[in-house]
Amino acid sequence: MNLFKDMLKDNESLFKDEIALDYDFLPKLLPYREKEQFYLANCIKPLMQKRNGKNLLIHGPPGIGKTAATRYVLRDLENETDEIYPIYINCWKKNTSFKIITEICSQIGYKFIQNKRADELMDEIKKIINKKSAVFVLD
Repeated sequence: MNLFKDMLKDNESLFKDEIALDYDFLPKLLPYREKEQFYLANCIKPLMQKRNGKNLLIHGPPGIGKTAATRYVLRDLENETDEIYPIYINCWKKNTSFKIITEICSQIGYKFIQNKRADELMDEIKKIINKKSAVFVLD
């Protein structure tokens, strides 16, 4: 009996594209969530006309595509316009208010965060966000 004969070689893989297993992977197409994506885009669209968008709370059981659909819409928004900041925060990774605030600063391009308190950073965020619209997703 040869235990190692049927194992994969160094250059072989069970997977066609291992990157698809990464938590942050987002496919080019996201089938079966078109209705939800359209609804999200419809809620965001007024921001493109300098009007208020809708606030949304997206909920449901794990694994049904909430995060993927939302990130897909944000990616599309980012490709569509530079007038709106698409801000996505993974709150499992950024698990304190200060980490969330510094991540927002990073995503809107504010780099001067050293030696600043959270309230000072929030003031800077407000100044920047008041010039452009923003879509915040706290996941």
